[in-house]
Amino acid sequence: MFSEDSTAIVIKNIDATSLYELKKDNKDHPHMQNIISVVLMPIETDSLQDEKLISGRTIIQDNFVVFKPELPFNKNETYLVESYIGSKFADKSKLFKGTVKYNLEPQKQLLKR
Repeated sequence: MFSEDSTAIVIKNIDATSLYELKKDNKDHPHMQNIISVVLMPIETDSLQDEKLISGRTIIQDNFVVFKPELPFNKNETYLVESYIGSKFADKSKLFKGTVKYNLEPQKQLLKR
């Protein structure tokens, strides 16, 4: 979700294991910035516009992660946020049901400013 002032994207409710791994990886690799990717989505009526990757930096604070873009988010624009935070290959129920996926998929969410 966007922060209250819409200057950043905040990911909350991260499970303790994922948060521990993020903090550990961030300490071992302080320049790790690909935890979250943010893409500006084209307007539905504009077939010439491409998706645009938004550059910024990721900050791990307490029990949440913040993405701050280099340039401010634009009003009335839609952004696709992708993150592997908390993504898993399989859990027990998927193993028993036979619905295991063999590649790790990011969690995705569309945000409109």
